[in-house]
Amino acid sequence: MEHILENISKSGLKFLTPLSLSQTYTIIVEEAVKLLQADIGYLYLAQNGDLQRVAMYPNHSILVVTIRKKGFTYTAYSKKKAVVVYKKEFNKAHPELKGKGYKSAICIPLSYHNKSTGALMLVSKRDQKFSQRELGLLKVFGSYASLAIQKAQLTDENSQALETRDLFISMAAHELRTPITTIYGYAQLLQRKLSEKEAVEAKWADELKWETQRLTLLVNEFLEVNRIKEGHLKYHWKEVSMRELVERALANFPFTYPGRPVHFTNELSDGQGIVIGDYDKLLQVLGNILDNAAKFSPANTTITVTLGQRVKNIFVRIKDEGKGIVAEDLPHIFKQYYRKAQVGEEGMGIGLFLVKSIISLHKGSIKVKSKPKKGTTVTITLPKSKK
Repeated sequence: MEHILENISKSGLKFLTPLSLSQTYTIIVEEAVKLLQADIGYLYLAQNGDLQRVAMYPNHSILVVTIRKKGFTYTAYSKKKAVVVYKKEFNKAHPELKGKGYKSAICIPLSYHNKSTGALMLVSKRDQKFSQRELGLLKVFGSYASLAIQKAQLTDENSQALETRDLFISMAAHELRTPITTIYGYAQLLQRKLSEKEAVEAKWADELKWETQRLTLLVNEFLEVNRIKEGHLKYHWKEVSMRELVERALANFPFTYPGRPVHFTNELSDGQGIVIGDYDKLLQVLGNILDNAAKFSPANTTITVTLGQRVKNIFVRIKDEGKGIVAEDLPHIFKQYYRKAQVGEEGMGIGLFLVKSIISLHKGSIKVKSKPKKGTTVTITLPKSKK
């Protein structure tokens, strides 16, 4: 039992690494067996008031110990105190082990926030003796193990919750597409029928079509997020002229924001600005950033778009004169579903997550510079085609 505190600390460090629930259980028992130089270890956790075995080491061992409600393991669990058992008592409590050479066992309690959560049982073929100091240190090991279990259980619950959320969003988005398409079709019919009139109903039809378009884009974004996470998003790679791409995005822009001033500067010469990419995905990226620039800046301000190159890369810079982004939010803007809740803001915080994912798959980068009340500048950089 020399260097027990040092060994406990080393074991505790192993518990800090990212582990699944089953991996955590196995490593706890394995480390406990090594720490005490035992032969077999068992991990029991409380489930509905009973202790259930969740792991053993070595895991190929055919030896199974049956624990009793009034036995040593339950005593360690209920009293939160380490219990040492020697050969005579041990063989009496576990006749199934009689004659197999086991001479001692120790049960180490597990607890979290002063609540008993389980126990470790370690069986040895040696007569192990423990001082009060050593028993106290083994309780420290039990605390490390308890924290590791709580961490793994919370991580597992969080992972399951995220999977459930994503599944719900994906299913809901798929189910919404059909009724939204129908609504959009009727909105177009109403708009055409009322377009010649100056009545307020014509304005309502325009608003209905506009809002239905927004809803369609939102549903499509949810589906894109799901495809990205599952690796099902298909890309069609080919040579793309960034000049043509930017001009196409700017040609589409007035349909959504009529009359909005945009200043475009092209710093490329003819034939420059070719990248290998998916035309439609990159067009979606530019459309998303232009949309953000328009949404978060006053309607009378100019959006500036610059296309240029830096050595081996092509860049597109989009600058607005809007309210900007506070420094504390900048590190989080590309996270899925992140959105600073402020009055008047729209969206669900998935647009930039999609943009980041698409640009990353193109081996490019995206940077955002912003200050409150001084606007935002988004710079997309893509590698030039080597052809």
